[in-house]
Amino acid sequence: MNIGNILLLVVTVQAAAIAALIIWGVRRARLERALRESEERFRRMIDSAPVMLWTARADATLDYFNHNCVEFSGLPIAKLLDNGWLDAVHPEDLDYCVGIYVPAIEARTPFHFEYRVRRADGSYRWLLGSGTPRYEPDGSFVGYIGCDVDITERRNAEDSSHESQAALEVSHQEIQQLAGQ
Repeated sequence: MNIGNILLLVVTVQAAAIAALIIWGVRRARLERALRESEERFRRMIDSAPVMLWTARADATLDYFNHNCVEFSGLPIAKLLDNGWLDAVHPEDLDYCVGIYVPAIEARTPFHFEYRVRRADGSYRWLLGSGTPRYEPDGSFVGYIGCDVDITERRNAEDSSHESQAALEVSHQEIQQLAGQ
């Protein structure tokens, strides 16, 4: 083999290596861009969902709130994180919430409860809170994912219905008393 052939072989190998690096770089850039676009699409979807979404760590402290949580509460995200969200829970509902949330976290079971939370305008709204455990592919527990839905109108309708039913019952009893006289 002469020196010319060796140089040609070296140049060919170098060119192939450079071409492979360029192809690899282009593919990686495309994959990274696709991943960024996918993450951004997911983030927009989460923030525009018509519910308040959150995640909690394995120790029960909350570590993520979507845009609707922040907008609803009017609190900065830093205030909501960890367990700052508890400050917005109606004082009459706090023990009830903690009494469901903490045992569920300890048992790693799903939970649901209805409770009142102070909205940005200072009024209290009824929320249906739900959470379900999250696990890594290896089965290790990493926390919870949950959502809250404003159910104030439903609760108000139920309260109104109960009041109407109670008034109807009183009227019925009065009619029976009058009829018995």
